[in-house]
Amino acid sequence: MTVHAATTPAPEQDIGTLEQIHSDLAARDLAPAEHLVDGGYTSPATIHRARTEYGIDLVSPVRLPPRTRALPGFNKEDFLPNWAERTPTCPNGATSPPWKATLADGQPRLSVLFPRAVCRACDDRPKCTGNVDGKGRHLLLLSQPPQEIQNRVRNEQRTRPWQDRYAVRAGCEATVSETVHAHGLRNCRYRDTAKTHVQHVLTAAGTNIIRLSQHRGDGGTADHPGQATCFQQLCQESSVDAERGAVFDDGVLLSHVGPGLTDGRVVGRDPGQQLSAGGAVLDTRGGDQHRQQQADRVGDDVPLVLRDYLRPLRSGAQPQDRSTRPPSVRDVTTWITRHPDSLTTDETLKIKGILTRCPQLDVTADHVRTFAEMMTARTGRDQLAGWIDQVKAGGPPELVSLVNGIGSDLGAVVAGLSLPFSSGAVEGQVNRIKMLKRQMFGRAGLDLLRKRVLLAV
Repeated sequence: MTVHAATTPAPEQDIGTLEQIHSDLAARDLAPAEHLVDGGYTSPATIHRARTEYGIDLVSPVRLPPRTRALPGFNKEDFLPNWAERTPTCPNGATSPPWKATLADGQPRLSVLFPRAVCRACDDRPKCTGNVDGKGRHLLLLSQPPQEIQNRVRNEQRTRPWQDRYAVRAGCEATVSETVHAHGLRNCRYRDTAKTHVQHVLTAAGTNIIRLSQHRGDGGTADHPGQATCFQQLCQESSVDAERGAVFDDGVLLSHVGPGLTDGRVVGRDPGQQLSAGGAVLDTRGGDQHRQQQADRVGDDVPLVLRDYLRPLRSGAQPQDRSTRPPSVRDVTTWITRHPDSLTTDETLKIKGILTRCPQLDVTADHVRTFAEMMTARTGRDQLAGWIDQVKAGGPPELVSLVNGIGSDLGAVVAGLSLPFSSGAVEGQVNRIKMLKRQMFGRAGLDLLRKRVLLAV
C-alpha cells in the first residue's frame, strides 16, 4: 500500500528527498521501523541520520569501493581505525600518524597518509598502494558513525541473509512499474508542482483501491478465487451502478432527472433503480422529499459538471458549442512573440480582439514587439535606452524587473543587440566538451579526455 507521495522537480536528486519523506511520515505517525530503498537514496550519513533522528532502519546497498588495477588488494574497510588516538592500522600492522581533517567533494573527510618509508619496506605494497613512486598509502575516512556504517553494510550486503532481506523491495519496483505503465504516473497532466502533486496523490490512492479490490484474505487464487470480501462486493456493485447510470444522451438524461434532484447530480436509466455517487447509495424510488434528503447526503465534494450541463438545457437553451475552444495562454504568448507577417488571418483577428479587451496586455505586447525589432535589426545601441525608459514609465512589473536585470550588465546587452558577433559558437564548443566528459565519465583517464577535446572534430 502507498502511504505517502512526494513530488519534486525533475533535476533534484533522490538522496535530497529522503529526509523530507521521513520527516513527513514521522509527523503523521507513519514512520516505518524499516525502510528499503535503492542505492540512489542513501549514503552512510543518511543511514545514520535516519536511525538517530527518526528511528528508521534504512536498508540499502552502499556503493562498493573501486576494484581497479591500481588497487587490486586492500580497501578502506581492511584498515582498522583507532578513533580515540585518531590513527588507523593497516592489515600488516603498520600504524599511520594522526589523521587530518579535510574536504572532499565539499564534504568533511579525514585524510590519512601512511609514512613512505613504512610502505616501501612492506611486501604487500603492490597490493596496497599500487604505485611505483614509493609513496605511502593515502585514505579518506568518514567520521566515526558513517564510517562504521559503511564498513558494516559493505560486508553485510555480500551475504545471503542480507540479500534475502533486501529482495522484499521487488514489490516496490513492481508498484513503480504498475503506476507508470498502467496509470500513466510519468505523464504529467498539469503545470505547477502543486497540481502535479495532486495527480500523484490521486494516482497512489487509485492504485491502493485497485489492490484492495483484488486482495483476498482467505488465500484464494485465480483458479479458486474463494469468497469475495465486503470491499470487493462494494466495488463490483459500484461499477455495475456506474455502468447503468452512465447515460449522457440529452433526451434520456433529462427524462430521468427526478423533480427532487434539482441539481442533476444523480441520474439513472430507470426511475426505480439505485445509484451510487460520492460514496453514498441513492434510492430514487421514494417521493420528492426522500430523494432530496438522499441527494443532500452526497455532499459538496461531488463534481458539479453535470449540474452545469443541465442548467441551460432546462431553460430551453441549446447546448454550448465546444468545438471552438478559447485560446490558451500559450497561444496568446506565441501570437505576441511571433512576427506579425507570420500569423494567419484568423490568428491576427484573435490577437487583435484580445489586445482590445485587455489594455494592459496591449501595452506589454507593444514593448515586446519593439524589443524584437531591436534584436532583428540590431538597433540596440540607438533604441535600447529609450525602450528602457518607456518600460520603467508605464510597463508591467515583470518587464520592469527584466529592465532592472539588463541594467546590471548593460554593456553586454547593447553589444548583443548591436554587433553582428555571437557567442553561439563558443556555447556550442562548451556543450560538445560537456558531452565528451559525460560520455567518458568513469571509463577513461584525463589524458584521453584531453586528446578528445583537442583533436575531435
